[in-house]
Amino acid sequence: GQKMKLQNTKRMSHEEWLEMRNKGIGGSDIGSIFGLNPYKSAVELWLEKTGKISKPNITDLSDRENFSEPAYWGQAEEELVAKRFMEETGLKVRRNNFILQHRAFPFMVANIDREGRDEEGKRFVLECKTANEFAGKEWEGDKIPMSYELQTLYYVLIGEYDYGYIACKIGNRKFVYKKVEMDEFTEKTITEKCQWFWDLVESNTMPPVDSSEACSNILAEMYPVASIDTSIEINSELDQELNNLSEYESQVKELESAITLIKNKIKEYMQDNETAISESHKITWKNQVSNRFDTNKFKTAYPELYAQFTNQTQSRVLRIK
Repeated sequence: GQKMKLQNTKRMSHEEWLEMRNKGIGGSDIGSIFGLNPYKSAVELWLEKTGKISKPNITDLSDRENFSEPAYWGQAEEELVAKRFMEETGLKVRRNNFILQHRAFPFMVANIDREGRDEEGKRFVLECKTANEFAGKEWEGDKIPMSYELQTLYYVLIGEYDYGYIACKIGNRKFVYKKVEMDEFTEKTITEKCQWFWDLVESNTMPPVDSSEACSNILAEMYPVASIDTSIEINSELDQELNNLSEYESQVKELESAITLIKNKIKEYMQDNETAISESHKITWKNQVSNRFDTNKFKTAYPELYAQFTNQTQSRVLRIK
């Protein structure tokens, strides 16, 4: 199918563009849909797309609570990354100011960073990223963070490009670029997963929870306070899950016990030695001094001062019997 050009984003206000993007699935949403975004789960994305929570603009300097320094610099340095990519590859790239839309699935939309043509006349999309220097390991060799690769392939799919490039500035020390190519299986997987998610949005059905920290965080935000003295029946499905939970927890205890036993054997073997070395391992058991503030002692000596600096926080504790 061909790509459709909607409105030119240059003629749209930022708010209008966000509104347009919120009506569909954009490239930055793909990681969440696949459960690969550590900061946002599919549940939170669904809450945004159904209008149950508003999506903060993380590059808006006036919104200090939601402002993200890495996102701000990522946007600001896009131009530098694109320029560096051109210098490194000899390829020319340019902006595309149109929102691209999948012909068969209009809820799949894309706002790409750059596009270009290679020597053979093949069209490619370029996704520009910045990462801190500690993220270097994620880019070593052929490696690319999975959510970024999916995002770039999503753009290849919607814009019907022949392939994609992803370029990343890592700290101020390193620049990498990788080529990504679409195959039938990936195209089918992305399309089906997007259809699945958009069906949930349109039918107002929350996606299943997953095991990510992002999902735990959004559930705590959704249900922060328990209504006192309220009760609910446990259904048979959840009852079965609770049996599984007991089984898993007993397995975890056994494993933790096995780990502690090996560590105790190490300590017994090392005795007073600080280091132990073999061809495959190095163990250190060093002295460490740590200073801890004794709250109880302070509370007894200065009760009024203690009360003055005590903040009360409320949270919900999950206990299973």
